[in-house]
Amino acid sequence: MTHGWLSNFSSKIVPQVLVGAGALFWDIWLTRNNIVFDKEKNNSYMQVIFRSMH
Repeated sequence: MTHGWLSNFSSKIVPQVLVGAGALFWDIWLTRNNIVFDKEKNNSYMQVIFRSMH
């Protein structure tokens, strides 16, 4: 399971890394939906990252 980029992390924090990555990907998906379906304007990729961290 810990092949590739996950092998750089301690096995104790791999679940936390996966949750964080999943949250970031989920927020990217939600931002994409807002842009496509709600015609929202996204000024920067930093907005996506900031939104996913709060």
